[in-house]
Amino acid sequence: MTALRAAAVIFVAAIISMSGCDRFQRRAEDPYKNMRTVRQQNITKTIPAKGVAAISVMENRGAVTVNFEPVDQVTVIAVKTLKTLDAKQAGKHIADFTVHSELKDGVLKVFTRYPRGFDNKYDARVAYEITAPGGTDVAIETQTGAVAVTSGAGDVTVKTVAAPVAVSDALGAVTVTTDSGDARVLHCFRGASVKTKTGNIEFRTEAPPSASTVLDTKTGRVDILVPHHSNLAISVESPNADNAIAGFTTRAQGGRLTLGQGAFSLHARSETGAVFVIPFSE
Repeated sequence: MTALRAAAVIFVAAIISMSGCDRFQRRAEDPYKNMRTVRQQNITKTIPAKGVAAISVMENRGAVTVNFEPVDQVTVIAVKTLKTLDAKQAGKHIADFTVHSELKDGVLKVFTRYPRGFDNKYDARVAYEITAPGGTDVAIETQTGAVAVTSGAGDVTVKTVAAPVAVSDALGAVTVTTDSGDARVLHCFRGASVKTKTGNIEFRTEAPPSASTVLDTKTGRVDILVPHHSNLAISVESPNADNAIAGFTTRAQGGRLTLGQGAFSLHARSETGAVFVIPFSE
């Protein structure tokens, strides 16, 4: 009887293994793990720049890059990527999600339209690379796709969930809001508001800021580089506030320092992370 029971246990275990219960559990944890077939489709759109004052981009997972050149048209290059279980599915469903552009009241809206529930079945995304005339305002909203806005933008507004964000040499004000993505704002001296929950923040400018700046994170680290000859009232709230701006002068006390007349404010806060304000020397 003991031998029969042992054999029965082995048989039942084999049936459970063959049933694929463990495999389905793994797929539930990572629904895209077994999607190995990749299908891509490239789409290029050109829109006359006349009348385009701002560009708005909305995408879920794909990366968004915006470049600025002395051009008379806006070029949108969209790369659709679909991962499925097999080639037949990939070929059948690559056309199910679509790329759109609409110009209304001076705002060029670029966005992806997905069927309801599509992202629960397949790993689909669109990567956008956009080239526009310098000075164009930009607003980008994405969940996990990386965002890069290069030299020459006007005002920049970025909202993400878990995507890294990099903005450099913007001519206007910069606003970045993200839950867990890191944010890098470089050489943007017209004012910035950067807020994240768990991401790190890097703010660097070689020119004195000419507007107020707020850098706020709950658990991330904040690194700041500004010139000695800035006209700033610097204030820091962090566990290391007493030492955060010691690199400037011995006048920094209690996380506060005034440079010049202090006409503009730079406030940095991290509830549990460190803040470092570093002087830039030419």
